[in-house]
Amino acid sequence: MASIWTCKDCGWSVEFERKSQHPADCPLCRNPDYQKVSPGKHKWISDKNAQKYISKGDSLENFFIQNIDLIDQIIDGNVSVKNCVILDFKGTGAKFNGIDFSGSLFVNSCDFGGRHDYSDGKFLAGATIDGGLNIKGTTLFAGINLDGTSIAKQLIGIGMTSYKKIEMSGIEISGVTNFSSAKINGATFRDCHLKSLFLIDGADFTGEISASGLIVDDRLSAKKTIFREEVYIGESRFSGEVNFINSKFMGPLVIDSSEFNGGSDFDSSEFYGTTEFRDSTFLSWVDFEWTIWKESVLFMNVDFAGYASFGDSIFEKDCRFSLVNFEKDAIFSRILWSDLITFSVVKFQSKVGFRDNTFNQDFKLEKVNFNDNVYFSRSNFIGNILWFSVIIKGDIHFLKVLVKDIAEWKNLEIKGGLALAESLFEENFSIEKSVLGDWANLDDGTFEGFTDFTSLEIRGLISLNNITSRDFHINASQIKNHLKNEKIQKWAEAAKEWNFLKNSFQNRNRPQDTDYAIFKGRQLNNRTHGKGVEKIAKIFERVFIEWGTGYGTKPENVFGMSFVAILIFAYLFMFFSSDIFLEGSGSFFDYAKYSFSVFSTLGTSNMFVAFEAFIGGFLMAMFTALLTRRIFRD
Repeated sequence: MASIWTCKDCGWSVEFERKSQHPADCPLCRNPDYQKVSPGKHKWISDKNAQKYISKGDSLENFFIQNIDLIDQIIDGNVSVKNCVILDFKGTGAKFNGIDFSGSLFVNSCDFGGRHDYSDGKFLAGATIDGGLNIKGTTLFAGINLDGTSIAKQLIGIGMTSYKKIEMSGIEISGVTNFSSAKINGATFRDCHLKSLFLIDGADFTGEISASGLIVDDRLSAKKTIFREEVYIGESRFSGEVNFINSKFMGPLVIDSSEFNGGSDFDSSEFYGTTEFRDSTFLSWVDFEWTIWKESVLFMNVDFAGYASFGDSIFEKDCRFSLVNFEKDAIFSRILWSDLITFSVVKFQSKVGFRDNTFNQDFKLEKVNFNDNVYFSRSNFIGNILWFSVIIKGDIHFLKVLVKDIAEWKNLEIKGGLALAESLFEENFSIEKSVLGDWANLDDGTFEGFTDFTSLEIRGLISLNNITSRDFHINASQIKNHLKNEKIQKWAEAAKEWNFLKNSFQNRNRPQDTDYAIFKGRQLNNRTHGKGVEKIAKIFERVFIEWGTGYGTKPENVFGMSFVAILIFAYLFMFFSSDIFLEGSGSFFDYAKYSFSVFSTLGTSNMFVAFEAFIGGFLMAMFTALLTRRIFRD
């Protein structure tokens, strides 16, 4: 009479005709302790009857089967063994139209590959399946091995559980491969060719994943998938899109020597182990937005042919890009960099955005080429900014940036413009042995530390409106003829800039640069428009103060002014006051001598003579004052 037996530990039950038919221990948990219960989940069937059903193409469902042996058999129909518990399965060299093991539990290893091995978990190795393979919802204690298997249609493992690693080597699957929501203790894909979709959405891989020589002709989807151990993808090719949205990589991730032809989407994924992308190519777009990187990150010898976005992400450890090429726009906006970030030997062929970033540690650029504009606006640099041998062919935007530590830029070539407007540098800032091309805008910038631009070659125009600086170092020769406001005839603004530079030169004890800044400031102030008496006064100032003395900075100009005055009065004497000339031949030379004598003495009561005497005394006194100022100041 049939009886129902169940395991006390896991609750699995089976119906036997005789107690001697049930296994020595529970197939699920290996517990030998059974008790009678009712009703049962599975019915016992003999091996002979089970094999008869399968050979005829009939389906088996909710049975407990100890042994199925289909070695070298050819079955025209589908093999359907659903929701069964199977202890041993042998199918070496078998051929089927399709296999459906959905909901079944394989206790020991099931072998289609030439030998029965309980420990290796051989399953379907070397088999040919003209239809699909359905192991949806199955539970495998011994794992799966599909080495050399050819599946003409689809491989379905939705919701399955495997307590040992899935092995696939040399497999070719023409249809969909679907392990979505499966729980698998690791997987190996070696030289496999998946010609259609590869779906592992929502799967939980508790062991290591290794894919070497994997080819996927269609889309790979791994949304909300958990990888609990190391993931390695090497020498593989993905022709369609790769989707890892909202996935978690709990162990290390290594992608090496692989090619991604479609888009790659890692949006909102989390990386808890070290991450390395090496010697790989992304031929389409890459999305790493809203990602979290808990350990070190390395991109080495990687080519991004499409746009690449890392925006709104968090890097908690150091990150390094080395020998990387970005052919389209690269977006690094709104990122929190908690540790060192380094770009070394990197090429950005298009625009780059680092807007609204926070750099908590050093930010290094070494031998980096920017072929278009680069944007750092509104970013905060808590650590040092260290840039060496950087080429920027477009503009660099450093607007409204906060830099709390040292900024050191050396051997830069900026062919476009440099925007530092409204930025705050709290510590030292130096641009050494560098070239500035089109323009520079430092308006409303604050430089609280030692600021050194003395070795910067300025080729374009520069704007210094409303700068605040305690120790600003630049030379007059660098600025001369390069102030933007002066070029566009904004005289008042340009005069203020020269006044700022004058104070800077004075603080550095550079008298010649100070004189030039004073001269330029007064000169440009005099260019502002005036009316009536003010206009006449400005003309007088320009002639006698600007041209004659360089606004007190060029005493040597007094000699030239004096010589001109002597010649002018000599002509006046010759044509208008010849009656005062008492001796000589009346030649111009004689009048010039007379003019010189008058210039250097009081002269006579004649109006022209008296006026020249006044001008002479004025200019000689001015020369004496300026010379004295120069001697004592120097």
